[in-house]
Amino acid sequence: MTDEEAEEKKEELEICKLEESSENPIYKYSISIEYDLFERKDLVKRIRFMFPHECSNKDSDFILEYLTNRFYHEKIHKEIETDSDGNLLKLKVDIFNYYYNCSFFNKEGNFIIQLEGIVAYPILYKAFYLMGTDQHLKSFVHKSIMLSNYEANKDEDLNDLFAIRNGLPSVCGMHLGFAASSSSEAEQIIDDILHDPDLYYQHKEYWDISFEVMIDTSNRVDEIIMRLSEEDKDIALKILNHLKPRFLIEKANYYIAEGMNGEFKIYVCMSNDYFSIKFDSPYNISTGRRDIEITIETTEKDRGDLYESLYVMLSDNTHYGFFKAADVFYHYDSENNYSPVGAYDSYEEATEAFQGD
Repeated sequence: MTDEEAEEKKEELEICKLEESSENPIYKYSISIEYDLFERKDLVKRIRFMFPHECSNKDSDFILEYLTNRFYHEKIHKEIETDSDGNLLKLKVDIFNYYYNCSFFNKEGNFIIQLEGIVAYPILYKAFYLMGTDQHLKSFVHKSIMLSNYEANKDEDLNDLFAIRNGLPSVCGMHLGFAASSSSEAEQIIDDILHDPDLYYQHKEYWDISFEVMIDTSNRVDEIIMRLSEEDKDIALKILNHLKPRFLIEKANYYIAEGMNGEFKIYVCMSNDYFSIKFDSPYNISTGRRDIEITIETTEKDRGDLYESLYVMLSDNTHYGFFKAADVFYHYDSENNYSPVGAYDSYEEATEAFQGD
């Protein structure tokens, strides 16, 4: 959550504390709530539930069992000391995995239950929140990562310029959802990579491509347009054949034709719920030509937070391992829930049908 969202939620809970009810634990136990933010980021890092009395030895056993049954964990660390009568002298328990720590302890006459993000990467927790509350997004990330396991051999030069990593399309290092102060800044980043003099011989075939970048209301890249002359149709087809087996296609239209007079026409649209790649050859009245346009864009407009989260999850698929491990802990049948198309016998068969001819 952001600082603003956390304050709103805290105000709601403070109102709940005034509503006397046996079913209202905040009122019943006089719980107070505090939170801390990540350094230099207005996202919540740590949440504390504070009780105005210390936890007993008997209660600590119950709370440990309760939390370990409900909180996905990899390790437990306990520091518990009692006197000869069984009274707690020290209580500090950490139940944790690689990304989160759920702890409870006595401190200065209070009992505290605390949840904390332990990796210094605040945007990751925003991505985890979106993934954890949107099963469709989680399924998309799963399918995109699975598709990358079956991708064809890479053309290293094309992969440098037009990489699709785990289903995330990018152009010269510029990905959809990239934070840019302006379109011109984003276009300059692309130009610097494409025309890097040290990579002249690797990239020279693509030097005549021009680029236009659009940004959304949150200053994040949401559309990249590449333009080639009609004479460069072979390069356009080369890029298409590079992108096609690496992009998770859920809908597609393909039309490619060359007329008797040599006029080249192409209309290809490959899309899923989050990204779209289109090849087109619109007629330009001023030049009398059909220049080729390749457009890569977001389908959820003005959702910079969504595409930032997709970048976090797809640029390093090790983060997705947290969800896979948690699904095992919670006995969630991920194999069936994430099957791309139930009518197919294998993932390879399903993706082959998705990708089209």
